[in-house]
Amino acid sequence: MGNKFVSLSDQQMEAEINALFTPTGPSKTDPILGTPPLQFVIWNSFIRKHGTFIERVLISTIRQVGDWGDGGQENFEWVEDEDGTHLIDRIVISPDESVVLLIECKRNLGNLDGDAKKKILAYSRWCQDNADVVAKKLGLDLTRTVVRFAVFDAYGIREDRGAFPDVPIIMPEDLERLFGKRVATEYRQVEESVKAAATGKGFREEVAEMARQNYPPTEDTTSNMPDTEMDAGEFQEPFNKERFNKMLDDLLS
Repeated sequence: MGNKFVSLSDQQMEAEINALFTPTGPSKTDPILGTPPLQFVIWNSFIRKHGTFIERVLISTIRQVGDWGDGGQENFEWVEDEDGTHLIDRIVISPDESVVLLIECKRNLGNLDGDAKKKILAYSRWCQDNADVVAKKLGLDLTRTVVRFAVFDAYGIREDRGAFPDVPIIMPEDLERLFGKRVATEYRQVEESVKAAATGKGFREEVAEMARQNYPPTEDTTSNMPDTEMDAGEFQEPFNKERFNKMLDDLLS
C-alpha cells in the first residue's frame, strides 16, 4: 500500500486482508457431494466477510481522514424491526455538525433479493420520519442539523439505483466529490490491496475484475504531498451543508 490505512498499521491491515480469505469454522459436508472444494469454501467466506470489511473501512476513513465526527452506536426504536429497537452504528457527522449521515453499505445492490431491498427502503423512510429523534439522541440541534440517509454501493452499476427511489446511492467514484480526495484515495488504496491479495491467491473474477472496473489506474498525487501538509487539511475544501445536500440529491434515482 502507498499510505497506511488510517486506523491500522501495515501489518494489521495485511492480517485483516488475509483473514478475508480464511474460512471461519469447518465447512459443511453434503451427503451426496461430500466436502466442498477449498476454493469454493474460501469464495463464499470471502463474500460474507468482505461486505463488513468495506463498511468498516469506508466509515472509518470518512471519520478519520475526512474529519467527520463519530456518531457512535445508538439504539433507536424502529417499528419495522421485530425486536422493537435497532442498533445503528454507521453514523457520521459533518465537521460543522450541520449534517448527520446514516450510511448503509452494500457490495452490489443489483444482487439483493426483494426482502433486502424492502429493508433499505424501510430504513430510508425511518430516517426521514425520525430526523428529530436522531438529532436529539446525538445531542444536536435539529434547527440547524439535517439528517440524511444514503447507501454506498461498492461494485454495483448506476442503473441499479432505479429500485431505490428517494435514496441517494453513493458509488466509489462519488467519494471524492462528497468527502474529498483524501477519503477517495485512502479507500481506493485499501481496495487495491484486497484486489492484489485476491489476484495473488487465484481469485480474479469477483474481486480483481470488479476492482479494476471501479478503480482504473490513475496517478496518485497525494502520496507526494508532505505528511504535515496533508494532516493540516490544506487540500480539503471547507464543508458546506447546502452544497453537500445538493450533491446527495443529485445521486437520487
